[in-house]
Amino acid sequence: MYVLGIETSCDETSVAVLDGEGRVLSNVVSSQVQLHAEYGGVVPELAARAHLENLPTVFESAIERAGVALSDVGLVAPTAGPGLIGALLVGLSAGKAVAFARGLPLVGVNHLEGHLFSAHLSGGGGPAQPVEYPFHGLVVSGGHRELERRGVDGSPLEEERIGRDLTDLFASFQTAIVAALLERVRAVHDREGIRRLALSGGVAANSQLRATVSRWGEENGVPVLLPERTLTTDNAAMIAWAGLLRFRREGAPSLDSVVARSRWPLGS
Repeated sequence: MYVLGIETSCDETSVAVLDGEGRVLSNVVSSQVQLHAEYGGVVPELAARAHLENLPTVFESAIERAGVALSDVGLVAPTAGPGLIGALLVGLSAGKAVAFARGLPLVGVNHLEGHLFSAHLSGGGGPAQPVEYPFHGLVVSGGHRELERRGVDGSPLEEERIGRDLTDLFASFQTAIVAALLERVRAVHDREGIRRLALSGGVAANSQLRATVSRWGEENGVPVLLPERTLTTDNAAMIAWAGLLRFRREGAPSLDSVVARSRWPLGS
C-alpha cells in the first residue's frame, strides 16, 4: 500500500508518499517563512492563501519524486488538527477530494501524533522501525531560536556582533530548557517506568537536547529514539506514517466524519 500524506496545519505546505513499510519515497516541503517574516509571526489568512497556491505544485512534485502514479495510492492521510483552521481546511479538503474521486479510505491525522511517531522513520529510504508498545514520547516545540537571530533593536544579529556575555546568556538559556525537560522525563520514569522514549518535534533537532536525553537513556537502560533532523519540523511523511498506523489499528471513518479541528488533544 502507498500512503499519501498531506500537511498544512501552519506555515509549511507538505505532501509525502510512503510505502506500506514506512519507506519515505518522497517528502516535499514548501515553507512560508519569508512570507510571514515581516509580521513577526504566522498570519493565519496569509498562510491559508499560500497553501492554496502551493499545494498543487507540491502535490505533483511529491507524486513525481516517489515514482508512483496516483492510481497506486491506497490511503490518504491529511492533517485534521490541531492547527490554524483555515490552513487545515486546505489540506484536508484536498485529501477528501482525492479520496472521494478515487474511492480511497481517508484517515484524519492528529498533527502531534505525527510528531510522536516520526522518530520511527528513516529519511534515507529505509523501512520504518517497528513500533513497540508501550513507549513514551517527548514532543518539544517552540520559537525561542528567534532570540539567536535578532538584537534588542530588532535588527538581524550578525555573528560578529555577539559578545561573550550574550553568548553565555544564550547557552545558559538553552541549558535551562534542556534541564527542565529532563526533569520531567525523570519524573515520569520514576512514576511510570519508561520502557523506551521517542524524542520528536522541531526542538528535537537541538544537539544538546539530543545528547542529554540519549545519555540519560544509556544511564537508565532506556532505549531512546531520535528522529532524523530532516523529519523534526512539520512534514507530511510523519503524517502519512501516523495515518497508516491508525488505519491498521482502526480502519478508516466515513469522509464526512473527518473534520478540521483547531484544538485536538492527544488521546481524544
